Amino acid sequence: MSQALKDIMTVRQAAKAAGVHRTTIYRWIRSGKLHPLLLNGRALISKQDLASVRRRDV
Repeated sequence: MSQALKDIMTVRQAAKAAGVHRTTIYRWIRSGKLHPLLLNGRALISKQDLASVRRRDV
C-alpha cells in the first residue's frame, strides 16, 4: 500500500483517532475546518488535515 493511502482515513477512523463522534467530523467538514477528499461519495480525511484541526482546537 502506498504511503499516501496510509495517510487517508474514513470518517469513522478519523473520529476514533480524534476521540470524537462521527457527527463532529461531519460538523468540522461543514464548517470548513476539515477538507475531505471525496471518493465515490465518501468523505476521506487526511491525517495531516485532522492533526491540523486538532492543534487549532486545543
